[in-house]
Amino acid sequence: CLYIRRELRSLPEDDITALTNHMFKLWSTTDTEGVAKYGENFHNITYLLRFHHFNAADRKTDHIHNGNGIILQHIKFTNIFEESLQAIDPSVALPYWDFTIDTSEGKKANESFVMNAAMFGSMHKPTHFGS
Repeated sequence: CLYIRRELRSLPEDDITALTNHMFKLWSTTDTEGVAKYGENFHNITYLLRFHHFNAADRKTDHIHNGNGIILQHIKFTNIFEESLQAIDPSVALPYWDFTIDTSEGKKANESFVMNAAMFGSMHKPTHFGS
């Protein structure tokens, strides 16, 4: 199957709704439940956070952000995330955010349409879980 990543602004509302609904499943389903229901490519957010933490938590051995790791490890991380979404719905392709569009319009990252309650949350009023 051929997947084409599209910029978030180009997605129809139905695609954004499907994407965010499937992302919610990564947050609300355990790995065991997800693998049983969606197959071996499913990984929930806990798995993804542990992957990131294991590979980036130690400043002396940050394989994700130091050197060439920034490219290769982020590609790997993005692919695992996308495959997890595709385990839920094979028609989903993870979109990208072209932040240069916002900067060309004089907007800061926290002013982007991506950083609002309707999309991925606000950078103006962070949510503090458990407080």
